[in-house]
Formats: sequence, C-alpha cells, structure tokens
Amino acid sequence: GYAPTQVRKDAAEFFRFVRGRLEKVRILTHEKTRAAANSPHGKPGQIFIPKDGKNFNKRVLWHELGHHIEADPSAAAAARLFIRMRSEAGKSEKLSTLTGWAGYDEDNEIAFVDHFFDPYMGKIYDHGSTEIFSMVLESYSAPTLLASRINKDPQSFAFVRGFIERPRDALEKLHLTMRQESRHAIEAAAQAKAKAVQAYEQRHVASAEFKPD
Repeated sequence: GYAPTQVRKDAAEFFRFVRGRLEKVRILTHEKTRAAANSPHGKPGQIFIPKDGKNFNKRVLWHELGHHIEADPSAAAAARLFIRMRSEAGKSEKLSTLTGWAGYDEDNEIAFVDHFFDPYMGKIYDHGSTEIFSMVLESYSAPTLLASRINKDPQSFAFVRGFIERPRDALEKLHLTMRQESRHAIEAAAQAKAKAVQAYEQRHVASAEFKPD
C-alpha cells in the first residue's frame, strides 16, 4: 500500500514544486471508486480516496493536489480561458466518445476538443474547475510519465509552469487572505459555541435537583 509516511513526503515534495501555492489539505476516504478533490468554503481542502486504498499512489496524490491549485480563482479562470482558446471552434464531445472508455458519465462528463496529451484535459466542471493543473502536475510525479507527455503537448506544460513561477497577483493574494480570514472566523465561532454549551451545562448541572428513586 501507500504508507502514510510516504504520502506526507510526496505531498511535501509537491508543495515545494508548486512554490507554496497550496493551502492545508486533508486526506479522507469515501465509498466511491475514484479519488476526488473538494475545496469547502472557509475550511481546509479535502482529498477523498476509496476506502480500500486501491490505486492510491503518488500520481493520484499529485493529481488531486493539483486540483487545489485551482482553489485560487485566478488559476481556475486562467485554465478555463486556456481551454477555450485552444478548443477547436468551441467544439465539445462526450469523454466516453473521445477516449473510448465507458467509465465516464455519458451525460455529465463533456470535454472541449483539442490536441491535449489527454482528452480529459478539455473538461470544465459546472463549478468552473478544470483538469489542466491536475493532469499536468501529476505528470511530474514520475520521470517516465513526464517524458511520455511533455513532447505531445508542450503548450499545456508551459502554461502551468508559467502560472506557478509567476509572482502572486492581486486577486490571488486577496483570495488567500479571504480564505484565511474565513477559516479563522469559523474556528472562532466553533470555540465560542463550545464555551457556551459548556457554560450552559455547568449552570444546569449545578442547579439540578436530584431526587432519589
């Protein structure tokens, strides 16, 4: 299996690779067969992996961590624009048709068509996220994987590396500040609620009349 110590080591390597453009992320399990990422408002990011732990490795970890780069709205907006600029006259198609794999949802998994190294990269979710950062960054998890992809689609790699290596812009800094402030506010509210509950219980325990049976 994928030992927790190795997961932490590989996550730290990813953090260094993206130059710190990643906030706190928790790894959880779920009943589904595919890993997934989630960025709840005001809370640490989440990565969900199948309960049995199958097929969870460095490549999958880096893919899901890559999704959290797009928690920054400037990254997500840039990725959407990148896809639309490259798509063939805005043409889209079912991923199951583009890839020949029936595991994709026939109705909901649609991608813009272009010469990406993987058709999956043309997908834009309803909430606005994409697979651009996740697919490119997972490629750096292993030299052989990177070598098999980078020459097929150097434009995508240049886009992601360019975004990571540039200075943080105003929108990105604002987003980071807002997430931190929101998280602190939620934590403060939770602490206040816990104290209020504790005080309530203490008052009622102290004033309760205990009658023998």
